[in-house]
Amino acid sequence: MSDDVPRTMPLTVIHGQRTPQLDRDRAYDVWATTGKQSCDLTGRQLHVEGRTIRRWCRDDSWRLRLAQDRADASPRESLLTAAVILRGSAELAAQYLADVTAGLIPGHADRLTAAKSVLDRVGLGPIRLTVPLVLATDNAPRDDNMPPIDPSPEAAYARIMHRRDTESGAYEP
Repeated sequence: MSDDVPRTMPLTVIHGQRTPQLDRDRAYDVWATTGKQSCDLTGRQLHVEGRTIRRWCRDDSWRLRLAQDRADASPRESLLTAAVILRGSAELAAQYLADVTAGLIPGHADRLTAAKSVLDRVGLGPIRLTVPLVLATDNAPRDDNMPPIDPSPEAAYARIMHRRDTESGAYEP
């Protein structure tokens, strides 16, 4: 098995006997996710022949089942998933903006726009940067003497709050 194939507990397939539905369902789950809807890749992950997975895919109508599963996903589940992703993105965006405005790292125009957009979506906008920024270029000099930046969300939040004016709520450079 190559290193690029995710490791999955193998299925036990006994030729001449029908594989239990629970095992076939597990094979479907692998096929629909990490198997990338490839019977051969799914077979390698589960240590089952690809032709067996192809037969199950055909006999159990996995492609139709996948389409139905996607259609059945409730809007509420989708909104909750989006909210969790957005929250995590907001923490990273805040950390990125804090590091750029502190001059710890050079800014990239597209990343700055994306970070401001994410923070606006979670209700922290509109964001205006009031300090001149050093934008990154390919030939920008690098400062190897800069101290390492703590990448934790707590440290990013502390860096942001440190620059916040307590009376007005505005961010100070």
